[in-house]
Amino acid sequence: MVVVPCAFPKEKMVESCATMIKTFIFREVIKTPRGNPLPTFVKNSFEKGALILICRDDFTRHWLVNKVREIPLVLGIHLKVGLYRDLIPEYKGIFIVSKDII
Repeated sequence: MVVVPCAFPKEKMVESCATMIKTFIFREVIKTPRGNPLPTFVKNSFEKGALILICRDDFTRHWLVNKVREIPLVLGIHLKVGLYRDLIPEYKGIFIVSKDII
């Protein structure tokens, strides 16, 4: 999953903001009552102006979406969350190279 500013890709997240959001998410995980399912993240990183969180399962993905909705109220930052392929623009190209060049 990817967490980005609402105006992404015109507006990119800065790394200090990503750290603040990760801290918020970590604190929310810690608040999970004993005996309840625990959201599990495999990896997180900051790249291309976005906070990338690899969720272990569907429960964690849904939990993350709900927590990101709370961030504007708590931190005053307006964000959106979604799948990497839906939010991060990537471009692929095919180049034809003649045998003469190789």
